[in-house]
Amino acid sequence: MAAPAPRCCVLTGRERITTELVAKLDVSAATESGHTKTLREAGLIVTTRDGKAVPHSLTPLGRKAARRNPQAGKRCFAACGC
Repeated sequence: MAAPAPRCCVLTGRERITTELVAKLDVSAATESGHTKTLREAGLIVTTRDGKAVPHSLTPLGRKAARRNPQAGKRCFAACGC
């Protein structure tokens, strides 16, 4: 099993669907569901439903949090290309 990508993938870049997060972070769908629920409850992401796809995107607070630590974003881009 490959080493998981940094969690900052969720907080950088573009909107991502659950299956993409599962693949990038090398976790189960149930685990990722729990993570996105926590991020949603913290007000960092919003989740919508588009048919079977469940896209997640950053809220203004989530973008601010991601910008507060630009080094985390740089490591994420280098590690997984998000």
